[in-house]
Amino acid sequence: MPELPEVEAARRLLTDHCAGKSIAMVVSLEGGGGPRSGQFDNIVNDDPECTATSVATALQGKRVVEVRRRGKQLWLLLSAPPHLLAHFGMTGSFVVRGVAPAKYQEFKVHDQEWPPRFTKLELGFEDGTALAFCDPRRLGRLRLRADPPSEDPWRSLAPDPLLDAVDRTKWTQVLGSKHCAIKAVLLDQSALVSGVGNWVADEILYQAGIHPEAVCATLSDAQVERLIIALEHVVNVAVSVNADAEQFPAEWLFHYRW
Repeated sequence: MPELPEVEAARRLLTDHCAGKSIAMVVSLEGGGGPRSGQFDNIVNDDPECTATSVATALQGKRVVEVRRRGKQLWLLLSAPPHLLAHFGMTGSFVVRGVAPAKYQEFKVHDQEWPPRFTKLELGFEDGTALAFCDPRRLGRLRLRADPPSEDPWRSLAPDPLLDAVDRTKWTQVLGSKHCAIKAVLLDQSALVSGVGNWVADEILYQAGIHPEAVCATLSDAQVERLIIALEHVVNVAVSVNADAEQFPAEWLFHYRW
């Protein structure tokens, strides 16, 4: 699953190639030659009463002002609401035509032809740039929101370790009150931290020397501090290499866990 580092890499991709440009064309029916080509995916587009026409109408002609991220959520801030939110789920990704797609450990982006296979939404910009959101397993989500910070899923997200300072007092208090496994709390996007998925959780626990099933309330202050340090280290290193796993340190668990 794409996690904070991979989604941050996607944010940078969209910032570099789409920010400041106006959307001249919207294709909201699936493309790429897969079994659902020509159909509207009302699972990936899961807003109530959402249709291919309503998605196209909401996006057509608007300018991408900025691309924001919190946790594993992306927000394309448009020149007028509603704005486009994207969550990658297990196999979602953004692809820009002519730009090498991101490499993932568990799935491959099929971009040999355009649009790529399993494209759920394609945007064409005024300068000819083309952007596709692809998702073979249909666990990603595309949503339209008038004011994302005041609406779910954005408003329910816990602090982001790349954007927000870690509140050590809160971590100690929250973990001390919980009698569940530490990994489960790290994966809960509304508890302590957002953006952590399976590989990031495993990596920080490994580096902190804490068992994934350790009960939160049994952790010492020293263990909580090691956990926070590992979280900040893993996220910052992974983001610094644009989530390119080949550049992750050789001693990381990441290279052996798949």
